[in-house]
Amino acid sequence: MNNQTEQKKEIDIFTLAEIIWKGKVFIVSISVFLFVVGYAYSHYRNSIYEGSAKFYALIDHQLAPLSLLIENVYQLSKKQKQIITNKTIGIDSNIILESRGADGSIFSNMFTPMSFFDIFYQTIKSKDLITKINYNDILEKIDNNFTEEDYAILLNNFSGGFDINIKDNPGIETGGREMTIYVQNSNKNILEKYLDTVIQIALFQTKQQILNNINSALENYKLASKLEIRKLREQNLQLQAMYEVRTEDRITQLKEQAEIARIIGIKTPLNLNIQSITTATLQNSAGSQIFKSQIPFYYRGYLALEKEIENLKSRTNIDVFIPELRNNEETILILQRDTLPYEISENIKQSGIDDNSFNPVYYEKSSISISEKTWGSLRLALSGLAIGLLLSLVIHIFRTLYILEKRKI
Repeated sequence: MNNQTEQKKEIDIFTLAEIIWKGKVFIVSISVFLFVVGYAYSHYRNSIYEGSAKFYALIDHQLAPLSLLIENVYQLSKKQKQIITNKTIGIDSNIILESRGADGSIFSNMFTPMSFFDIFYQTIKSKDLITKINYNDILEKIDNNFTEEDYAILLNNFSGGFDINIKDNPGIETGGREMTIYVQNSNKNILEKYLDTVIQIALFQTKQQILNNINSALENYKLASKLEIRKLREQNLQLQAMYEVRTEDRITQLKEQAEIARIIGIKTPLNLNIQSITTATLQNSAGSQIFKSQIPFYYRGYLALEKEIENLKSRTNIDVFIPELRNNEETILILQRDTLPYEISENIKQSGIDDNSFNPVYYEKSSISISEKTWGSLRLALSGLAIGLLLSLVIHIFRTLYILEKRKI
């Protein structure tokens, strides 16, 4: 049985070889034809070009222009932590204060070479990088010779985004991180002319994001200050109301004591012949201790009591008699005169982060390279030959088997 199976296999193999041999002319013809087509296509097809550029994380000393800005934003976040309280937030439930970075840690981490590098990476990998920027911003901030036609070309050729490769590069001059971007186009001139413009757009948007973070911190701080001032003023109104209530109670008590003094005939303070031992106790001539709180007000005499009532009623400025209110007013004045937000605004102008004098990553236009992406004539021709050989074999074998099967019928 096994011998018959092996014999059948040998017959099938020899039959297949015979079929291929008989179709050698057809197979060779198709293979040579596709070989020639592949070779010709390699010479006449449109070339595909690839543009690439390199970026590096900044080194710490390259952040020197931002040193004052970084320090002031850090101080801003620490002040915000001191200002924000539960009572402050509770004043208006519709206002939510952002508490991130209240200890300064997040804001200090925002201004590091790696954080800038990461923001730039998120920006340049965005598919809608071009559409996020206004044409007038490009004209004003990036290229004053930019036209609407140029903008349309950018949209048509760079809206697909970039291929990005990031790797660690611990070199002294690289900040520890390296990024390479790649983009392909069949028009070499477009890559050469516009790739740097697209990169400048990404750099501009990265700086805008950093500025937005700073401005968000500023607005958050101003809001916290405004709410704190509002809270302190409300506290002052409460303190004034409480003082007026206590004053009215005091006047009522003094009137009662003055009436008692008048009834029992005490016009002037009685001489109790006592010595002060402490602020809380007195001692009479017999050496017995008595508490001041135990001495009735009417002992002072109705003249003194009526004079005190008169003084209490004639007070026009009660603020000086409320220590906590004075402290609150001093705090309000400090918050109103706080120059830190203004200093940060000036720091932004001096740092160059809002113009072209500072970049969040290290980049030079000379790093851009344009190269042709091609397989080469021989590789395309050999690919055509392989495809032709496989295709012609399949066609010839199936055609022959079909004819043989038809003859049996």
